[in-house]
Amino acid sequence: MTTAQLRFTAAGRREQILSVATRLFARQGFQGTTTKQIAEHAGVTEALIFRHFPSKESLYWAVIQGKITGASPRDRMRERLNAGGTDAETLAGLAAEILERRSKDQTLPAITTSWRNTFGGASAKVPSGRSILCWQPAASWEW
Repeated sequence: MTTAQLRFTAAGRREQILSVATRLFARQGFQGTTTKQIAEHAGVTEALIFRHFPSKESLYWAVIQGKITGASPRDRMRERLNAGGTDAETLAGLAAEILERRSKDQTLPAITTSWRNTFGGASAKVPSGRSILCWQPAASWEW
């Protein structure tokens, strides 16, 4: 008996590849993970990975970007900042939020550590058009 293979849309397949790549990059680092391993774990060919991502590095940046935007507590931070309270209460609340999010998802710290080790730490050049892991308040926010 054969098992029917699940068909994904292009966007769904891209997300599946990103999910697998996130786990492998977090566990094995950038250098320790091959696109062949990602393809095997995702049940696709390497060619399909390169159809979605032109290089392993672009896949890695897509993983980092997804972790940053997907886990962004921007709205909750805005609410906390606008809720009032003392500076100490606001900062304690923000810290608690960050720690809670980090305890639920350990892949981002592992991936960013791998990035620093692979691409030369804080002084590493960030590819053109990429944003690095820093958060700045919007210019319109009042402090």
